[in-house]
Amino acid sequence: MAIYRRQFRPSAQLDAPYVLAAVNVIAADTTADAQKQFEAAKRARVRALFGRGRFLDDAEVDAVLGSLGRPARRRNGPDPGVTTRPDRSAVRGAGARPGDRLRLGHVQLRRLGRRGQR
Repeated sequence: MAIYRRQFRPSAQLDAPYVLAAVNVIAADTTADAQKQFEAAKRARVRALFGRGRFLDDAEVDAVLGSLGRPARRRNGPDPGVTTRPDRSAVRGAGARPGDRLRLGHVQLRRLGRRGQR
């Protein structure tokens, strides 16, 4: 983001740099539940992206997942080396079940409450 902001040149569409950071988040009470949600979300995403109009069976999903690299994982907030922030952020629950996404809402509300107490 720092490079983008530093090298930004105004245009007819945008007079100043603007960054929207969007992240998919899994929130769970246990590591085991988070891993289960993560696996279900990965499988759903593979079916949506690689199915191309047809249902992929478990073996086909496994083959696609086996060909991909490992995702980056981060816990407890941003990289301490990051010195710039987005202008706006969007958080989406990546859990497959509605209750999993609701759990993320509870975590976000708790965090907002803590910020208000500072």
